[in-house]
Amino acid sequence: MRAMNTCLPVILVVLYSFLPVTRAGAISSPDEALAYKIFPLLAGIKADRVVRESIKTDKVLRAIGENYQRRVAAGLDTCQSAVSLARVMQWTRLEMEEVCGSLTALPGGSAFMRNLENNNACIAYAIPRKKELLQKAWTDAAHGMNRIYDVYIAGTKPAYAAIDSILTDFRSPQGFKNLTDTLKYLLRSVDHRSSFYAVPVALAVKALLLSRRDEAIRYEPITAGINAEAYTRVKQVSFSSYPYSAILTPGYGPEEKGVRIDHRSMARCQMAVEQFRKKQAPFIIVSGGHVYPAGTPFSEGVEMRRYLIEQYGIPASAIITEPYARHTTTNVRNASRLVYLFGLPDSKPVLVTTDSVQTQMVVNQQARCRRELGYVPFRDAGQISKTTSFFYPVKEAFQVNVFDPLDP
Repeated sequence: MRAMNTCLPVILVVLYSFLPVTRAGAISSPDEALAYKIFPLLAGIKADRVVRESIKTDKVLRAIGENYQRRVAAGLDTCQSAVSLARVMQWTRLEMEEVCGSLTALPGGSAFMRNLENNNACIAYAIPRKKELLQKAWTDAAHGMNRIYDVYIAGTKPAYAAIDSILTDFRSPQGFKNLTDTLKYLLRSVDHRSSFYAVPVALAVKALLLSRRDEAIRYEPITAGINAEAYTRVKQVSFSSYPYSAILTPGYGPEEKGVRIDHRSMARCQMAVEQFRKKQAPFIIVSGGHVYPAGTPFSEGVEMRRYLIEQYGIPASAIITEPYARHTTTNVRNASRLVYLFGLPDSKPVLVTTDSVQTQMVVNQQARCRRELGYVPFRDAGQISKTTSFFYPVKEAFQVNVFDPLDP
């Protein structure tokens, strides 16, 4: 982008890698896949029967869910603009606080509560008391939903407006009518009695889909498809023969529409090939999502994978594609996740090959990570040369960023 194996609890993998399927009780639609990936706390609640039933029968939470459904239904009939509709959808501070109060009564012996600190919604939070941990994760989820309504319904500019803004215009009469018609149908189809968050989550993910911002689930499960060969090969690799577990190569998005790969991504690929042929690592991780220009159909990671295979003859089994990252911070964070998901040794560093400017960014981005992600998704980063650096992965990298629904 511009700028000995550690065994994790199964919940980390289950809540990170999704594929819409049709088995009973499994993810069955893009809406549900987005909901699970962006809001793993709520996915964990849904998966635990004891907690699910406790929430369903709680009088305060049931009333909150019913009031929310009525408020949105009325707004869909009376609001005259996407901005006013987004305001109606917002979780209020009082509602958030009331939910926090009820969540403290959840059964502490449930599997969900016992493993809460390993949930991707709060794995990086340094909060020892589980009730406070749950309240923090819930409050972040609610604010994350509000942010989606703001940006992907009302059209508020996000922090990185050039690449993350809404792609569908709901300001025109026809656009607004299409929006309200779809959401009215959604409201009739969602069982608001199943949980207090059923309707607001459904509205949030539908807003993303209507805005053509489904980037977060386009390549799931990440260990299959374009990564199937590499995932299979991991078990056959003797990592003791290599100083690094993988070579991370961040992409650079083209400036022009219709361009599949930028020349700077090509140059970075060449750097990675040089290190790969020196047997520095058994895998190359190519990293970058659908970023520049906004709405591009091309993923930087996917296009770099194609380039490595076609231009340099690198076998597909030696390439791990990370097709989501939108910034240098998430290039490293997502690569850390892949180390664990693929079973690479986290005791070995990851080598990073890129230009000199981004190399400096990689090794000096701790403050930016804390500001934008809330934590640092790596440890012990260091610079080797002008174009090479390294870092060690950490399991806290699985922490979801609910404020970045395009790459949570």
